[in-house]
Amino acid sequence: MRRLVYDALPLFTEIDRRLRGGERVVSFPCDLPPGCAPTRGKIYFFRQGNGVVVGICDCENRKTVRYDGDNRDLKYLVTHQAIFYDNIYQIFNLFYRMDAVYSTTGNFLTYYIDGHGYYTDGKYRFELAKAGGSWRAYILQMPSLNDRPSSSSATHRLTGEDGRRYVCVQGNVPTKERMVQIAKKWANCLQHYIKTGEHF
Repeated sequence: MRRLVYDALPLFTEIDRRLRGGERVVSFPCDLPPGCAPTRGKIYFFRQGNGVVVGICDCENRKTVRYDGDNRDLKYLVTHQAIFYDNIYQIFNLFYRMDAVYSTTGNFLTYYIDGHGYYTDGKYRFELAKAGGSWRAYILQMPSLNDRPSSSSATHRLTGEDGRRYVCVQGNVPTKERMVQIAKKWANCLQHYIKTGEHF
């Protein structure tokens, strides 16, 4: 499935061309991302009215794929099995955000805000590390603040001894899992601040 996630715009353009050219279904047998069972399946596309449907199934075309991870975009696809979109580029955007499935490993977290993706960058990337008995989420990537004030109090970011910015929290964070939850909440709050200017 990686080919639908990485550098995939030409591939989605080709899928659209094939569907508009009269192919009933375009499908891609592939290895499914970590957390999926079975580990191999198919991603398929077909036209419906003026839109396009994307679906996921096992290698025998049965809708039996399960996913036990926490990536919202992959969970959405697996839960619904087949989803209607207005155009192929909305589907491309869905798969673009699935980068988080592959790039969230070990102490690195990649997170996309709902409603954002390739065309509006809502991508956040963190490195999770312990410092003085508490977990921190160091901010490796975040969207532009779009001329919003960037002070620590406005964005709830602190600067570590090494000069790296991290998410501001009150008290100790005893587990990495709790820090993941906090980092995601901070990203959603910051995205709202960027959009509206309302402090959090």
